[in-house]
Amino acid sequence: MKYLFVPGFLMMSAIAVAGPPSGHPSSHPSVGEAAQALNLPEDGGMVNLPYEGKVLQAIPSNAYVFIEVETANGVLWLSAPLAELHKGDVVHYDRGTMMINFYSKKQKVTFPKIMFVGRVVKAK
Repeated sequence: MKYLFVPGFLMMSAIAVAGPPSGHPSSHPSVGEAAQALNLPEDGGMVNLPYEGKVLQAIPSNAYVFIEVETANGVLWLSAPLAELHKGDVVHYDRGTMMINFYSKKQKVTFPKIMFVGRVVKAK
């Protein structure tokens, strides 16, 4: 039993350090190369961001930003990956997950209603 374990372990080690198969690229494409290969739209990717709002305030917080936006349906708080936004900017965002009474420890504030979104893009 001892002898079967050692060759199996060595074989797994060899697989773990093996490179990509021949004919495959040795590294990942850049973001630009990937976007080009996927034929993404040149509108900054806003095609899949159906919602729009005007920034009333933006509060950076670690790797995220809390954004108060005015929408056609009223005022809404968003939490999104960190982006540089200013009062008056128009942003597009995707559908997210709504949370009620979310407390931010860093900002020491409770947001009565906040939507966590994966992406926010400033309109051009």
